[in-house]
Amino acid sequence: MTPVAYVYTVTGVAPCANATATVTVTENTATNAGTNGPLTLCSNGASVALSTGLGGAPQAGGTWSGPSPVVGGNYDPATMTPGAYVYTVTGVAPCANATATVTVTENTATNAGTNGPLTLCSNGASVALSTGLGGAPQAGGTWAAQVQWSVATMIRRQ
Repeated sequence: MTPVAYVYTVTGVAPCANATATVTVTENTATNAGTNGPLTLCSNGASVALSTGLGGAPQAGGTWSGPSPVVGGNYDPATMTPGAYVYTVTGVAPCANATATVTVTENTATNAGTNGPLTLCSNGASVALSTGLGGAPQAGGTWAAQVQWSVATMIRRQ
């Protein structure tokens, strides 16, 4: 905002002249860090800008602080700790700094194991499908058949 000058005048009693003094008012714009918000990510997800968790219209140029050092304003689930990350925009005196907090939550990625073969005999004993998975699959998943029919299979089934 453009500074505005205000003149204060005290009328003098003759033969004294009027006395004046000037006050120049400059109004500094308050900073805006946005509003607090959540940011929920997957533990094996890609790096994300922390600012996506801020509400409102935050000013650019602020700094981030939190449980982990913040590089480039991004949160990387592979290397950082979830928690409260504070965005601070420095105020111009006499305006205070503005802050907003993004609370980062990481949901643990699921693990279905790795692809693997399971070869059975047509008259053999039943076998759990999970024995064909590699890695360390977590429990609680569901199975769905992905059937590929060949002409030979179709002929045999008729």
